[in-house]
Amino acid sequence: MFDLERNCVFYNVDDINRIKNSIKINTSLFDKFQIEEDCSDYTKVTYTWIDHIRVRDKIVGREQKTVSFLLLGPSNIICFFLNSESKMVFIIKKLIDISQVSFKKLNLFNIFINGRLDEKKTLFKIINYHVKKPSTTYNENIFWEINNEEIGRSEIRNFYDSNLITNLTLKSNNIYFYLDSQSVVSFNDTDGIKEILDVIVKITGNIN
Repeated sequence: MFDLERNCVFYNVDDINRIKNSIKINTSLFDKFQIEEDCSDYTKVTYTWIDHIRVRDKIVGREQKTVSFLLLGPSNIICFFLNSESKMVFIIKKLIDISQVSFKKLNLFNIFINGRLDEKKTLFKIINYHVKKPSTTYNENIFWEINNEEIGRSEIRNFYDSNLITNLTLKSNNIYFYLDSQSVVSFNDTDGIKEILDVIVKITGNIN
């Protein structure tokens, strides 16, 4: 079953068709790729594997784990839905092993900030900037939420160059979503699958 975690990360790959062909023939007793849907914009894939639970180097149990991801063929981009760094490392290593492709994380945060600074037209609207106040002994971990209409390019540039922008709130049609400085895209629990997929397809089209 295709499971949409509300956090996702995007990677460029050098040959997405090789990955697609590789997952079709790669299966075993302990892991399996399942193509859930294949259309012109994307291919939905679920990967399931058995993870051994170890205590002091002894296997004491097994746990089934799952990661869902999209192969966005027209853009040579993969979008992983997950909230675990260990799962990310595991699935990327698996895909590299079976297909011998290279992965490069997309820095969406820089792309969106620079797009705003260059006043490029996009399919998305930046609503707010979440900005960390410069740290002092009195205001550690205090943040501003600044509306896009109330801030100029020079201020954005100053915050950006000082690594003070932590998150962006963006809007596409009626969907609000979030992009943090590590380029993790987050959606709300109330957002529908179709709306989320539409936004993801637009993101990949917006950067290519």
